[in-house]
Amino acid sequence: MAETAAQSGEPKTSAGTAEEAKAPAADSQTPAASPRINLREQFKAFSKFGDTKSDGKHITLSQSDKWMKQAKVIDGKSISTTDTAIHFKKFK
Repeated sequence: MAETAAQSGEPKTSAGTAEEAKAPAADSQTPAASPRINLREQFKAFSKFGDTKSDGKHITLSQSDKWMKQAKVIDGKSISTTDTAIHFKKFK
């Protein structure tokens, strides 16, 4: 007979048992599920996006915005492309 969470002494969570809560979902993007790419490689890839002549050493505002949108840093509410433009121009 199968043991329930209450019988096993494990706390019940909204996801099920504590053991089920620890296990990542099959469709989640975990480091084990996707290859790890370091920051330098990502910068180079996004700096070349849409610019065939780019050497990968410099990034434009539109390229950095695309990168931040993909990373879900820019959400349009707490951080917008206007915010990134202001700060980008400070470092340029």
